[in-house]
Amino acid sequence: MTIKTRLMTIAFLPAVLALLAVLCYFIMTGHVREQRRDSEVADQIAREVFEIDFLTDRYLIYHEPQLKAQWLAKHEAIGKRLAKARFSGDRYQQLLEKVRTSHREMEDIFTRLSAGYGNPGAAGDAELRQERQERLSGILLIKARELFVAASRLADLKRAETAVFRDRFDIALLGGLVFLAAVICAVSLLSGRRIVNATRILLQGTEIVASGNLDHRVETVSRDELGKLAAAFNAMTARLHGFNEELEIRVAERTTDLKQAEDALRKANEELETRVAERTEELQSSRSELETQHQKLLETYHELANETAERLRAMEEIREKDRMLIQQSRMAAMGEMLGNIAHQWRQPLNVLGLKLQQLGFSYEYGGFSRELLDANIDKAMEIVLHLSQTIDDFRKLTSPDKEKSLFRADQVVTKTVSIVEKSFKEQRITIEVSAIGEPQINGYPNEFGQVLLNILMNARDALLEPGTDDARVTVRSWTEEGKAVVTITDNAGGIQEEIMNKIFDPYFTTKELGKGTGIGLFMSKTIIEKNMGGCLTARNAGDGAEFRIEV
Repeated sequence: MTIKTRLMTIAFLPAVLALLAVLCYFIMTGHVREQRRDSEVADQIAREVFEIDFLTDRYLIYHEPQLKAQWLAKHEAIGKRLAKARFSGDRYQQLLEKVRTSHREMEDIFTRLSAGYGNPGAAGDAELRQERQERLSGILLIKARELFVAASRLADLKRAETAVFRDRFDIALLGGLVFLAAVICAVSLLSGRRIVNATRILLQGTEIVASGNLDHRVETVSRDELGKLAAAFNAMTARLHGFNEELEIRVAERTTDLKQAEDALRKANEELETRVAERTEELQSSRSELETQHQKLLETYHELANETAERLRAMEEIREKDRMLIQQSRMAAMGEMLGNIAHQWRQPLNVLGLKLQQLGFSYEYGGFSRELLDANIDKAMEIVLHLSQTIDDFRKLTSPDKEKSLFRADQVVTKTVSIVEKSFKEQRITIEVSAIGEPQINGYPNEFGQVLLNILMNARDALLEPGTDDARVTVRSWTEEGKAVVTITDNAGGIQEEIMNKIFDPYFTTKELGKGTGIGLFMSKTIIEKNMGGCLTARNAGDGAEFRIEV
C-alpha cells in the first residue's frame, strides 16, 4: 500500500465512521422522539382521565348541569385522543383497549345516570329509583377508577420504556465513539510507525553519503513511495560516484589548460603595455586640438547667454504689455460698472431732488404740513435704501466667491439683468427673461453673475454697432439631463464663421482699439469650464448669436 493510499485511508476513515455514527444517531434519535411522543400521548391521556374522574365525583355529589356538560366535553376529548393513539406491542395494545372499553362503558353508565336525575318519575317509585341511581353511581366510580388505573399504567410503562431506550442509546453512542477512536488510533499508529522507520533508514543513509562515502547503498525499506525514494537515492549515489570520477579527470585537464592560458596572458600583457605607450603619445599630440575646440565652445556659450538674456527682456516686455491690457480691461469693466450704477441711480436721484424741492416750495408758498413732511421723508428714505441696495448688489457681483455653494441660476440671472436693465432701456434694447423650473448649480454665484454680465455687455455692444432695429436680448434658463442651462441670444446679425473658433482666445477682439481687450470671453470660459466644471459655447442662431452655459 502506498503512503498516499494510507494517508487517504487515515483521512477518510474518520469521515466514513463519523458518517455511520451520525446515521445511527439520527435513526436512534428518531426512535427516541417516537418513544417520547408516545410517552407524552400516554401522559396526556392519564391527565385527562384524572380530570374526568374528578368531574365524575363532583357530578355525583352536586348533579349540576354545567358539570354534566363539562363531563361530556372531557369524555369526547378523551375519545378523540384514544382514537388517534397508536402504540406498538401487545402489552400496550391490551392496556389501550382496556382504556377504550372503560371509556365506552362510562359513557353508557353516565348517560343512564344523568337521565335518572333529570326524570323524577312517580312518587311510589322513589325508593326503587334511588337504589338504581346509587348502584349506577357506584359502577360509574368503579369504571372511572379502572379507566384511571389503566391510563396511569399505560403512561408509566411508556415512560419506563422511553428511559430504558434512552439509556441504551447513550451507551451505544458512547461505545461507537470509543470504537471509532480506537480504530483511528490503531490505523494511524501502524501507518506512522512504518513511515517513521523507513524515514529513519533513509536519513542514516543520507548522512553516510553526505560524509563522503559514495559507495554506500540504502537497503529497500518498503514497497511504497519511501521504497521508491530509497531506490532513487541509490541510483543518485551511483551517478554521483561516476560524476566524481569524471570530475577528477576534468580537473586535471583544466589545470593543464590554465597553465597554457597563463602563458598566453603574459604575452598579451606585454603587447598591451607597448600599445599603451603608443596611445599615450597620440593623446598628447591631440591635446592641443582639444584646447582649441574648448575655446570655441566657450565663445559659443557666451553668445547663447547673451541671446537668452535678450529673450528674457523680450518676455518681460510682453508680460508688462499683458499687465497693461489686464489693467485696461479692469478700467473698462469699472467704467461699464460705473455707467450701470449711473443708470440705476439717475431716476431715483431725480425723484429725491423733486421731493426735497417740494418740501421747500410748500414751506415757502404755503401748504406745508406734518403729513407732507412725513410722506416725503418716507419716500426719500425708501430711495436711499434702494441706492444702498444697488451698491450692495454691485459689490456682491464684483467680489469673488471663496467657496462653492448651491444657488439657483434663474435668481442670479434676474439679479444680473436688473443691474443692466435700465441701461439697456435707455439704449432701446429689450431684455426678455424666462425660466423653466428651478435650475440649480453648485459653484460660485458671483463669478457666474460676472460671466452673465460680460456676455450681456458684449451683446449690447454688438447691437449698438450696426444700429439694429428692434434690438433684443433673450435670456432663458432651464434644467436639461441633470444640468442647469442658461442661453443668452441677441439679434445683432451673428458672429462671422471665420472667427467663431477664435472668440474665446485671449486678447482676441473685434472691437475698435481702446474699446476692448479681448480677455472678457476668455476669462468667462475659464470661470465656467475650469472653476465650475461646466461648458461655455457660442453659435449663430437665427438672426443673431447664442451663448450657451451648461453646468
